[in-house]
Amino acid sequence: SEFLMRDAEYLAAFTEGFPKSYPAAELEKAWKLVLLNQFHDIIPGSSVREVYVESLREYERVAEMGEAIVEKSLKSIGAKLDTSAMARPVALFQNAVAATQGEIPWPIDKAPQALVCGDETLPVQLVEAFGERKLVFQTPVAAQESVAVGDLTDSPATHRGRLKASGRKIESSELSVKFDGSGNITSIQSLEDGTEFIEQGKLANLFQLLEDKPLFWSAWDVDIYASETTLDLVKSESFEIVERGPVRVAAEIVKRIGEASTLRQRISLGPTPGIRFDTEVDWHEEDKMLKVAFPVNVNSARATYEIQFGNVERPTHFNTSWDMARFEVCAQKWADLSEGDQGVALLNDCKYGHDIRGNVMRLSLLRSPKAPDPEADMGVHRFSYVLMPHYGPYNYAGIVQAAYALNAPLRHAFLDPARGATGALPPFVHCDDRNIVIETVKKSEEGDDLIVRVYECHNSRGAAELSCIREPQAAYLCDLEENPIGDLEVSDGLVRFDYKPFEIVTIRLKV
Repeated sequence: SEFLMRDAEYLAAFTEGFPKSYPAAELEKAWKLVLLNQFHDIIPGSSVREVYVESLREYERVAEMGEAIVEKSLKSIGAKLDTSAMARPVALFQNAVAATQGEIPWPIDKAPQALVCGDETLPVQLVEAFGERKLVFQTPVAAQESVAVGDLTDSPATHRGRLKASGRKIESSELSVKFDGSGNITSIQSLEDGTEFIEQGKLANLFQLLEDKPLFWSAWDVDIYASETTLDLVKSESFEIVERGPVRVAAEIVKRIGEASTLRQRISLGPTPGIRFDTEVDWHEEDKMLKVAFPVNVNSARATYEIQFGNVERPTHFNTSWDMARFEVCAQKWADLSEGDQGVALLNDCKYGHDIRGNVMRLSLLRSPKAPDPEADMGVHRFSYVLMPHYGPYNYAGIVQAAYALNAPLRHAFLDPARGATGALPPFVHCDDRNIVIETVKKSEEGDDLIVRVYECHNSRGAAELSCIREPQAAYLCDLEENPIGDLEVSDGLVRFDYKPFEIVTIRLKV
């Protein structure tokens, strides 16, 4: 919901007729529903059943309102783009600067063979997984941080990249992933220099089931002794290669978990940086916890975890009682374990419980407490995570950008053909400083200005320049309540600002 509202605000700020066209009332209503359901007992799962029945309805309402704003905005923006020579034009918007996969739901059988976007002709791939059909493709360069118009065509595209799939191995131009007979990963190797990222003789993407019976509070607590009951789920019901390009290659595993649960997972190499794990679990356990483990070839006494607008380092050992108390820690979109000049990051789209001990990275996937809600988390769950090997420290490897790309899905809207006359649009708001994340773009709460809120993500300091497609006449440094506290220099359409480590910077643009 947070990412949906982020995109809804962003796109609404660049529609025809801004600021009058900006749906401020609808956005405020949707945001208040999101914030209402971030009450402290709703989020961790420690409320009674009736709360979740009601909150689910409200989240569905948020999704309905947000998607309607996104679609309306994309169609308004797309109407200005040249579609006169296109049979099936589609507007694309990707609010993340990282290579990632685009997806378009595709309910009919006949699929196009390519997406033509500007000077790029991208192959597409029809994928059927988890009861859904969708077109998968590499996000076009023109769609990153901007809106581009593409034409879905039946003309085949030139093959891009190197993708291979054989009995127990999938390969991209960068990585080779090997499996055992049950689909557990035995090797992740760089094809550039042969670096092995998995500890020799160990299994990665290994699912583990733990007894989860806290001494006091079932839904509130996780106790350290749960790790002493770990059961490795090595065997699989099935393992097969299910996708063979041209956009991505993938294997699929099916596992039985515990007494009554089933896991189906698609492991892929392709547009997404690293190895992507799209997962569906039909969960019906009692007092159990599900984790996934990656024993990686990395030596480090500390791991880095993303928090809101920054990150923190935590120890990977139990040298003190304080260290031991942090056997399970929270993070937002990523956690990273790095040694001198290489490392491995674990990205997620909704799973926030981590534990990294020594060289083993684990992500907590599901629990099954029975109080105060005896039906907590029972049913079907879908989520994705990505293992991203990299060279250099995390701040030079694009980890933050890749995590945003995983969490900020490509937005699309089908357009009417033969409309518009201006062509693709440049980035709406852009900053080429790798330390800066553009987090929020919206209309000001008072007046008709544009608010751009950024933050520094790598614990660095410096100066950056911001550009906007709505050329700013003046710019002001503001506090979080959007009150101007200083003037900013505007030169040749660029707004210059200074930043400090992990600083949140709010800029008000008079456009």
